[in-house]
Amino acid sequence: MNPRRVHKLMLDHFVEPPLTLDWAIVADGQGLRGSRLADGLRRHFGQDSLVIEVSRKEGAMLPTEDAMAYIEKHVLRGSIKIANRAFTAFYMVASNGVAGGWTMPGNHAAASSADGTAQGMLEAD
Repeated sequence: MNPRRVHKLMLDHFVEPPLTLDWAIVADGQGLRGSRLADGLRRHFGQDSLVIEVSRKEGAMLPTEDAMAYIEKHVLRGSIKIANRAFTAFYMVASNGVAGGWTMPGNHAAASSADGTAQGMLEAD
């Protein structure tokens, strides 16, 4: 999936974090605290593929196991938005190194549709 498509999907479907979100420090001046980020991603997404936007011109859809290296490459350079393919579960790594995850309002489980996409929006690119 190209960065332009990722950016468009994030604009259309990324839900902003709730005001009561619990943030955790996942990166600092020494770099990424990988285990904290990995735990957060597993908790919110399981093994789902992730749509990741670093900037308007930098984004990708990656398997969860490849997402860590991609995020580490861009952490502390800007806010990184992460969502599952169905856009029902979300995670953000802010530019200051804090991160938090949430689900779509009214969606207590990060469940995806039968095909794992947001009503088929994510065809193979």
